[in-house]
Amino acid sequence: MANGMVKLATDIQYTLFTGNATNSGGLAGNEGGAYNTVAFDGFRGVLGSYGSFSANGAIQADVSSLNILESLQFVAAKAANNGGMPSAVYMSMNSKQALDTEQQGNQRYMGDTTDIIPGVRCNSVMWANGNLVIIPVPGKPFCPVVA
Repeated sequence: MANGMVKLATDIQYTLFTGNATNSGGLAGNEGGAYNTVAFDGFRGVLGSYGSFSANGAIQADVSSLNILESLQFVAAKAANNGGMPSAVYMSMNSKQALDTEQQGNQRYMGDTTDIIPGVRCNSVMWANGNLVIIPVPGKPFCPVVA
């Protein structure tokens, strides 16, 4: 039973970040992704540059020379300029580890945590209009999502 629950949680997390149930014909390298009619559209579809996902007005950024923190702040500011109020970033464990490594010299980041639910604390980073809570999600790698 425990293994079955772990498998269900893994499948939901994978689909949440890569799922595509309504846009066929995509490739692994774009938001169309692998088509699965028994799944649901996850965050990847919200990226908005492929097929029927292109009309959702999502924000994308080619961050080129920016580091991870600057990239997150850049995308959050773009979202705010479009009327949004981002408050969280969902990223893979590998991406979170890369951010932690990048920020090791900043003691405030390492000690600044936020309660998500009782007993679960996550780091947060500042952006122009508040904090972005960094929520790591175990599983296969995916691009960070600012929500």
